[in-house]
Amino acid sequence: MSDELDGIDFGQDFADLAPGRRPVTIESVDPDAPTTVRFTAEDVPAARLVTKPGTAPARGGEVGFSGTEFWFRTDLLGFEPKARDRITEADGTVWIVDAAELTGGGGPSALAKCPVTRSRS
Repeated sequence: MSDELDGIDFGQDFADLAPGRRPVTIESVDPDAPTTVRFTAEDVPAARLVTKPGTAPARGGEVGFSGTEFWFRTDLLGFEPKARDRITEADGTVWIVDAAELTGGGGPSALAKCPVTRSRS
């Protein structure tokens, strides 16, 4: 039985169809020395998406939040994204990658879905 998704290039579909893509800089950070950048990819077209709002416990109550994630093609990086890497937008806003999930079947133009947290620095 063949896989009905064989032959679909999710990365190319993303490049052709994803609205609101903007160039970002993605830095691969050494997990043992977070101030050390191993690799940098500049001008990577990425879509910044706001995910479903939620709540989290805080001092006996709850605080609301909206999650943010970036989607981008992995073949434009030269490295595999991972937790603690940094994404910097054109306006200088820096995001820390919470997790990196490769989706779209892998291959040369797989997509990375990266939930992020805004850097406080």
